[in-house]
Amino acid sequence: MEGVAVGALAFAIVGTLAMIFAAVSYNSVYNTDCTDIEYLNEEYGENVNDKEEMCEDEIAAKLGLSIFLNDMGYPLLLFGLVLMIGANRLQDT
Repeated sequence: MEGVAVGALAFAIVGTLAMIFAAVSYNSVYNTDCTDIEYLNEEYGENVNDKEEMCEDEIAAKLGLSIFLNDMGYPLLLFGLVLMIGANRLQDT
C-alpha cells in the first residue's frame, strides 16, 4: 500500500504543478494589449503584416493551454488525495 500512496502523492504533485503553471500562463497574457503599436513592433518586428492577428492567436493559444492545465490539474490533485486517503485507510486495517 505504501507504493500506492507514493504514486498518489505523485499524482497530487503533478496536479498541483499543472494548476500553478496554468495560473502563471494566464497571468502572463492577462494584460496584453494587441492594439498597442509599440508592443506589436517590439514583439513581432516592424515589417510584419497582421501583427494584431498573430498577437491574438498567440494569446488564444496561451489561454487555451492555461484552461487545459487547470482543467486537468484539479482532478489529478483530487484523485491523488482520495487515493492517498484510501491507501492509508487500507493500510491501517
